[in-house]
Amino acid sequence: MLSEDSHYPYGTCITLENEVVDKLDIGALKPGDVVEVKGYAVIESIRQSADSKNSDKSVSMQLTEISINREQADRAVQLYSGS
Repeated sequence: MLSEDSHYPYGTCITLENEVVDKLDIGALKPGDVVEVKGYAVIESIRQSADSKNSDKSVSMQLTEISINREQADRAVQLYSGS
């Protein structure tokens, strides 16, 4: 399922707030900037459910280490070049 304002499925967005934004020094990023995200996480839970019409799965992860680097290349090339 795609969200209304995105080309990506619902549930694929990561939101970082105050303390983490400051710690990663990413407060100067702007919408549309492309970043490389690297990190480690511990799997907290896995959920699965199914009925006669649908099946749902989710994985909850606790990020334990993360780094974010702004990419300098053109966004369209980054996203759609396939490399």
